[in-house]
Amino acid sequence: MVFTLSVASSLKSRAFLYSELAKFARAGFGIDKACESIIGQPGSDRTAREICGAILKGTRAGKSMADSLADSRYPVSSLEVAMVDAAERGGKLETGFRHLAEHFRQDAEARRRIRRALIYPLFLLHFALLVGIGITALLQTVGAGLTGTGSGDWRDSVYPALIWVGVGYAVAIAFITLWRSLSKSAEHSAPIDALIQKVPLAGPVRRSRSLARFCEVLHIYLLSGQRMDLAWKRAGEASQSGQLRRYALASAKKLGAGESVGDVVADARGALPGDLVRGLASADLAGALDQETDQWAGYYRDASAESVERLAEWAPKLFYWLVLGIAAWMIIRVALSYSDILRDIVNMGG
Repeated sequence: MVFTLSVASSLKSRAFLYSELAKFARAGFGIDKACESIIGQPGSDRTAREICGAILKGTRAGKSMADSLADSRYPVSSLEVAMVDAAERGGKLETGFRHLAEHFRQDAEARRRIRRALIYPLFLLHFALLVGIGITALLQTVGAGLTGTGSGDWRDSVYPALIWVGVGYAVAIAFITLWRSLSKSAEHSAPIDALIQKVPLAGPVRRSRSLARFCEVLHIYLLSGQRMDLAWKRAGEASQSGQLRRYALASAKKLGAGESVGDVVADARGALPGDLVRGLASADLAGALDQETDQWAGYYRDASAESVERLAEWAPKLFYWLVLGIAAWMIIRVALSYSDILRDIVNMGG
């Protein structure tokens, strides 16, 4: 998994922004005053200015905060819209903003850990390529000078190697682009989402994060005293999981028709883990769904952090094997070039 610096910067900015909004909400500031203060802070970044500006523009036009975010020209996620909508409806702005701050903080930390873990193997890869291509070109040039055979131009050796390096970069870029495209499609497609969740290391991260988002949004809607079918639907949309989204939209209709949460989760069919199904069913009977969803949100946040830990540990190891393979290939090329020089020298002596 590769993440750009701009993405990481945006996540950190969002985490800081929602943390600040939570502070202002806890202190009793109105949203207009809070947004004006953040925009006026020295050194406030573009993300904070754009999001706060969208909220100010929308609320002053009579819109809700959630609608203001949804209509913003600056890209915001379905999670942000759903969380702010729930918090605004129930007067739980501090809790909603705190959930969002923690979500983006964890996301930024995950990307930072993975990116840092890949720096050293990436350095080794490029060092191996540089040394291998350089030594091979040097040997072939020296060999041509000693024996008078072959090309004495180092470019005849370097250019084909650079072409293969370019092909490797193209394949890597294509893979990253495909992964990002599939990840985006998986937010609405259940089959693609199920496929990605089966990918070793990366799949558990996606699964845990989706479940954490589902439980967080469901929790804040329940605290806000909203209808269960609306809470269920919005939680599914905010999960950014095609599987959860499809299940939540279908089951929200059943909840609206009067079925209980216990009956609905019993028909989850893999969209929800068994432990979560049993926990929600028993909490529904006990009238403690708000506490249960809060506990499960914390559990899946921790599970996501553990999954990221494993990914950050194993991704460099897997990359090391790739680097070793390329290094072995470069050593073989150097050995073959040296062997050619010796053979040409022997043939000249004969």
